[in-house]
Amino acid sequence: MSSDVEKMKKHNYIILLVWLCGFTLGLAQETVVVGTVRSKTDKTPIQSVNIYLKNTQIGVVTDEDGFYVLKHTGSENTLVFSCIGYKTQEFKIKPGETAGLYVEMREDINLLQDLFVLPGANPALDLMQRVRENRIKNDIYNHPVTLSNEEQQVVLLSRNRNRNDSTTLLPLYLSTASYLKSGNTPPVSLRKEAKASPENAAILLEKLLGEFTTDLNFYHNTIVLFGKHFVSPLANTANSYYRFFLIDSIQSDTGKQYYLRYRTRNNKNLAFNGDLWIDSATYAVTGITAELPVRSNINYIRNLRLSNRYESVEQGFWVPGEVALSLNMVYQLLADSTNLSPEIYLEKRTYAALKDTLIATQPDFAGTPFTKDELELKLAEMNDLPLMKTAKWIADGVITGYVQAGKIDIGKVYQLARLTDIEGMRFSLPLRTNELLWKNFTIGGYWGYGFRNKQHQYSAYAAWKLPLKNKTVISAGYTDDLRRIDYDYNDFLLKENPLLSGDEDIANTYFGFRSSDKINPRKEFYASVSHDWNPGIESSFFYRNHRYTGNETLPFKLNGNEAGTMHHQSASLITRFSRNERTYEDHLDRIHIHNYHPVVYLTLEGGKAAIHQDTYRYGKVNARLSHRLLFSIGEWNYNLDAGWIWGAVPYNLLWIPQGSETLLFKRYQYNLMNYMEYAYDKYIAMHHEWVFNGILFNQIPLIRQLNLRELVSFKCLYGSLSDKHAAVLDFPAETGKLHKPYMEVGVGFTNIFRIFSLQSVWRLADTDKLNARPWSIITGIRFNF
Repeated sequence: MSSDVEKMKKHNYIILLVWLCGFTLGLAQETVVVGTVRSKTDKTPIQSVNIYLKNTQIGVVTDEDGFYVLKHTGSENTLVFSCIGYKTQEFKIKPGETAGLYVEMREDINLLQDLFVLPGANPALDLMQRVRENRIKNDIYNHPVTLSNEEQQVVLLSRNRNRNDSTTLLPLYLSTASYLKSGNTPPVSLRKEAKASPENAAILLEKLLGEFTTDLNFYHNTIVLFGKHFVSPLANTANSYYRFFLIDSIQSDTGKQYYLRYRTRNNKNLAFNGDLWIDSATYAVTGITAELPVRSNINYIRNLRLSNRYESVEQGFWVPGEVALSLNMVYQLLADSTNLSPEIYLEKRTYAALKDTLIATQPDFAGTPFTKDELELKLAEMNDLPLMKTAKWIADGVITGYVQAGKIDIGKVYQLARLTDIEGMRFSLPLRTNELLWKNFTIGGYWGYGFRNKQHQYSAYAAWKLPLKNKTVISAGYTDDLRRIDYDYNDFLLKENPLLSGDEDIANTYFGFRSSDKINPRKEFYASVSHDWNPGIESSFFYRNHRYTGNETLPFKLNGNEAGTMHHQSASLITRFSRNERTYEDHLDRIHIHNYHPVVYLTLEGGKAAIHQDTYRYGKVNARLSHRLLFSIGEWNYNLDAGWIWGAVPYNLLWIPQGSETLLFKRYQYNLMNYMEYAYDKYIAMHHEWVFNGILFNQIPLIRQLNLRELVSFKCLYGSLSDKHAAVLDFPAETGKLHKPYMEVGVGFTNIFRIFSLQSVWRLADTDKLNARPWSIITGIRFNF
């Protein structure tokens, strides 16, 4: 019994001691220091300043706005502010109080003996100027030297956000490539292998990885990634984007080198933070690391890191021995309510050496925890998972417009439904056979039914790929349906997008919240042959035999009297020109992966139109050009279209610019022009759009946190119309001609919640016309980085 009492007393003493300690700590007051840290010279915020209590491990780091909050319970009264490139400062504080402390830090100038600098100047700036003066000489690609390159790329999906946990990493894509690079000429491919899971996702991932430049050359003014120009620390204008700090001079096996650190002046700009090593004898870059700030104005990308390790060769050059790129991509649409959104990890390594020299690669593939064999095994296992089969099914619809169902494909998906005044709700079942049934042959078509007019519509076609060296496909088809009256059969540039038709479909009726009345019945027969001349030139020849029938909304009349049915026959030759463009073969169809080179279409057409006993012969010539051009502060998308029609034709065979009566922005349509408002037989049209990388919004406090980007658009059209066409068929009352240029200009911003844009658009011509819209606010949807 006494021992139990002693144990109880001891237990009570411990509880009392713990309670007294907690009470004593509770009496201690908390010290709170809040403030910002800025540069003494230009008052800009300084990120990553270490703020700590002297002789302790207690501290915080400033954020991108230079803001910090430090909380501590203790008697320490000296606060230290330290940052590389700045002089360390100490401040006294009163323990137990809350205080605000605004600090300005002055740059710490390191003077090295072999650099001549003016008093007070930054020696790093003088050194960087010498690097720029010698960069043409030091850039290996400016010399007649051939490099052998081995490239490894991998895309991994992580089930959590720890890329170091290999058990949660699932490979989606891997590729290896060997190529030769001589000077600034395009690389010469020697070998390439690629695998993906699901297998058809390779086209999406290759398009994504295609945004990476083959060589990340910091000697250039900018580095292009994801269609954006990132400013190089070696650029001519780098001093406007970066702060440079000379840290040390070090001895290496190749001689003395200077070690610098650079920081972006504005974390919203597409500029890096990193380290730089410079050879003291030649001022050549011997090594560089670069990391994009987390808050930079770019979508979906996190932890973008670049590095380039150079090696000295006997010829006196520094060769990029190993180039590394890694990043995380986050798509919130993949997340659910119980799990963190998955991240996609991209890793790329390029190993280079002089031609005929052994290239030293690492056993771990592209810097991952896996070997190539391990990744290939994981890919094979994943392709059998139900998740990957579902992903393949979805990817089919996004990439090709078709959804696979065994040996049959459903699609095009835009044909599934539409809404028109004549048909009401119209639903269709489009089908085609795929390569699982016949490798070089396909049949397809659709059946549709309108619930208002209670009529059936249908289409059928067949295509055969000939056994020739260059791809050659012959096809024929017949359609009995209603189409948009101004439908352009030869607008293949628009139809390159597998989710666009140029006709009334599910996207521009249901998703556009509108019902169309500009359609008329027609019976169509076509026969065609397409042929690839070389990787950059392909041609198609079409013979068409159509019968058009007017209706109440778009009657065929002449001098007010019914003209009946129009019979139209034509032959068209269409040739497409591109450069270094990659393609994806979807059975007998082809999907083009656009790059930054122009795409040109040339069309020649001849035909005749018969109405009653009269026949009207005509000819057409048309040229279209589309181009996406990148520049240092944004991108420029433009489209040029010019054509000439000779001979008298019915109004529906004229060129009718596509207008829009919705509030949704359409890049290659006139957003304030009504449907069928004008018609032309000679014309030149252009659409321009400039998207900037936040050059203004990035400088505005608070606003810059939204990552908005400036958007400017300009559309122009000029042409003429001969009166002779009115003698063939009466023009619709809403269709006329314009004798002066038609123009629209828009100003706004994009990247609202990463996908939306908003523009204020003005119409600058014919604004007094009845039902004309001189101004409107137009919204848009766009997915970009």
